[in-house]
Amino acid sequence: MERPLVFYSISLFLGCFFSIIFNENIYITVIIMLVIHIIIYLTLKEIKFTIIMFLFSILGVISFNLYFSFQPKTGALIRINNKYDYKVEGTIKGRKLILKNNIKKLEEGQLIKVESGDFKRNVVYEKGIIGEYNIQHYVLQNRDFRSKIYNLKRNINNKFINSLGKKRGSIVVSLCFGDSSYLEKEDKDNIKKLGVIHALSVSGFHLALVYKIFEIIFTMKFAIIASYLYLAFTGFKYSTIRAFIMILVLKLSDKFYGEYDSLSSISLAFLIILFLKPYAFMEIGFMLSFLSTLGILMFNKKISKYIYFLPSKLNSAISLSLSSQIFLIPYSSFTLKELSIGFLLGNIFFMPIFSMIIIIGVIGAILCPFKYIFNVVVLVLKNLCIILEGSTYILIKVCPDLIYIEEIFGIFIISIYICFMMYKAGKVKYKYLPLFLLVAVFFNAYTVFPKVYILKNEKVKATIIKYKDESIMYCDYDLEEGKYIIELKDNFNIDKVITNAKGYLPIHIKENKLKAINFYKEYFHKNIDNYEGYDIICMKSNDYKEYKIIFGKIFRIR
Repeated sequence: MERPLVFYSISLFLGCFFSIIFNENIYITVIIMLVIHIIIYLTLKEIKFTIIMFLFSILGVISFNLYFSFQPKTGALIRINNKYDYKVEGTIKGRKLILKNNIKKLEEGQLIKVESGDFKRNVVYEKGIIGEYNIQHYVLQNRDFRSKIYNLKRNINNKFINSLGKKRGSIVVSLCFGDSSYLEKEDKDNIKKLGVIHALSVSGFHLALVYKIFEIIFTMKFAIIASYLYLAFTGFKYSTIRAFIMILVLKLSDKFYGEYDSLSSISLAFLIILFLKPYAFMEIGFMLSFLSTLGILMFNKKISKYIYFLPSKLNSAISLSLSSQIFLIPYSSFTLKELSIGFLLGNIFFMPIFSMIIIIGVIGAILCPFKYIFNVVVLVLKNLCIILEGSTYILIKVCPDLIYIEEIFGIFIISIYICFMMYKAGKVKYKYLPLFLLVAVFFNAYTVFPKVYILKNEKVKATIIKYKDESIMYCDYDLEEGKYIIELKDNFNIDKVITNAKGYLPIHIKENKLKAINFYKEYFHKNIDNYEGYDIICMKSNDYKEYKIIFGKIFRIR
């Protein structure tokens, strides 16, 4: 069988996937895996290959259950990964857990030994969290390699921010080391609008640049070691682990075998990461990294051939940008719910600047003990940041806003892909099938009958009204809770926000006037009662009520 690693990685994924579907019930999962692989055998007629695939699926089931059935014991060593205002996230033997109670003095990167505390199993599958540890007493362990890395990273981050200023320093730190915690929301929104938000989280692009720098200056072995150190320095992100494995396979194949298959390489990376972290396929960052790379591997050269008449640099930038989005767009419609129309502009104009900032920034991090050399690096970075700010200002003016997309759009894109493949295979009659889904996409985007969303929690009260191509939100909230309003505006794709409105203001809907401003006013009290309170407001969850007004009658949708 050609490219067996592709099939083995799919089998491992199926084992993990069905394990979560059937909530760790091993017996049902194994039976389903057996049935699937019997069908595979009847199709391929290859018994040895099918058995190996089945074993990989069983490996996925075992890995998943071993991960989530783990029970920490007193005296366990826990690594502190992330610290928030109200909780701390740590890892114990590769498993994530939430730490509570005695956590005020904990810092990221520290290694602690829990002397006393209670563990409560509270699994969050999509984040790989096995439960909560209520810590009573702990002992801080001596600094090891990873804690020293965390401390070094903090010092370097602070040095860049102090030298460049908070705004520019945070951009450099985000681009070079993937730490966007210092970044201002305005900068994040601008970069997101331009479709280059991936540059703020360390990706394979970053690691490839770092590897190339050290390979040119030194040797391949030194470059691999330096890349691994960069991997550790940036926190072992999925995208960098994937890129490191693929680079390692590429260099080893060049040296020992002379043949490199990119699809087998990415499949091996997928298999290794999923075996170690069987929940990874539920994390958006993992899927974005693999789907974008898969799109590049499969379609970059094909797109490049179609635009052969363009200059080579422009051809490369456009083909890379378009191919990386082929699988990301449908996936984003099911998860992120938003799409940047200006991603092509962002990638063409920004990626060269980002590349220079990353290269100079990494060199600056290495040479930061040398004051005068570091000052020269800071001067270069300042000028690059000025160029970046000017480019951002211009492109933001011409780049269209993010658009909100729903699942039906993703289904439409997938149908186009399927119909195109069938058309290429000679099934000409299927080429018009996406047109039927296009009608559904239109009616989904254009609200024929008015929709009303009712939201309420302890901090924010809001009514959202959508009609035709417009959407208005009326909300009542305290000034310090403004971040919730921003979240609502982004998640519901709001055109206009009216805050703390008094009395009734008419909204014209066909011949009728819908006089609903604050949902706690009498109009909706006559039709809707028993409001629930929620802790989180997000359209991606079910924390809202939806109503549709059809010919003056109100119907509850959810």
